[in-house]
Amino acid sequence: MRRAQLLIPSFAVIDLEDLMKQLSRLFGLTPGATLNPARGVRTTLASFLALLLLADFGHTANGRAVGLGVLLGVLFTSFCDLGQVPRARLRAMSALSLGGPLFVALGRSLASPWWQAVLGVFLVTLLSGPLRVFGPLISLVGLLLAILFVLSLGIGGGFGTALPAALGFLLGGALVLLLTLPSSLLEHVRHPAPPPEQSALMPPLSFVSLRVYYDRRSPLFWQGLFRALGAGGAAALTWTLGVAYPQWAPIIVILCIRPDKEASIQAVWHNFLGTVLGALLAELFLTRVQNPLAALLILVVVVFLAFTVKDVNYAFFVFFKTNLTLLFISLATPGVSRARLLVFSVLVGGSIALALTYLSAWMARRQGSHSTAAS
Repeated sequence: MRRAQLLIPSFAVIDLEDLMKQLSRLFGLTPGATLNPARGVRTTLASFLALLLLADFGHTANGRAVGLGVLLGVLFTSFCDLGQVPRARLRAMSALSLGGPLFVALGRSLASPWWQAVLGVFLVTLLSGPLRVFGPLISLVGLLLAILFVLSLGIGGGFGTALPAALGFLLGGALVLLLTLPSSLLEHVRHPAPPPEQSALMPPLSFVSLRVYYDRRSPLFWQGLFRALGAGGAAALTWTLGVAYPQWAPIIVILCIRPDKEASIQAVWHNFLGTVLGALLAELFLTRVQNPLAALLILVVVVFLAFTVKDVNYAFFVFFKTNLTLLFISLATPGVSRARLLVFSVLVGGSIALALTYLSAWMARRQGSHSTAAS
């Protein structure tokens, strides 16, 4: 008996059995991954210090820009705190903390009209694509810098807040590095010989790989182009519609379009499910908890949980990250609920990513069949 299939556009065929397998794997644990409470504690402590700074100096535009920059520096630098190789981990975190201020300043400096935002999202996403050929950690740094630019673009603020925000990001990244350095040095002393996976994480830079990437027959090239077009299209749609926090739609596109079709689909479902469930819990917190101190304590707990489970299951991480995002927004604008708006932006971005993933797979199959026929 033929398996059930659902036809969407003429180029896309969704296999329902494959869809059910993807859904069943949403809450499966990543093989070999473990909880990382040490990273959770480090990120929580740094985030708490950033929130105190934001509370003390957030009454002016420049003070708010510095405090928010420190918070972004803490969170984004902590995203690179992964892997078992201390040297590679510190290099990735250092590269992110040094490159991040430039992207924060650039994103916050761009102003209206909307086409500037769309063009900036497209170009930054397109330029981050070739970094995939230089290994997982460099690819991760490029991905995070692109997301940081889009996020800063949504915050805005103009030239006046660009430099304070960049300085704050640098301080936040340095704070996380200082907290991570002792444990990394201890690991290096215990295991001075680098594990074999270090060469795979950060292979030698070779510009020959770039020539291979820019070959028009390269699947990575087309996936990078689709990701940039999708992110730009999502930005154009949400910015022109005037959606609150429009940056989340292109961010989801950037996160979800990956070299492997199955990984892309799984990332979309992780973000869909994690965002919806996380938004529901955040909505419950925002409506039931009216005490700012209690909200701050909940926020600290959520930061710890998010960065503790980050490697174990991506859907769990998205769930806690959504809580984190909405609680941050509620502290900035008390009494305003953005849960539904965030879910809408994620649904827009995820739908675009899903459509482009199937389009990319269809083009790859078609190109493969043409190559076979030609030979």
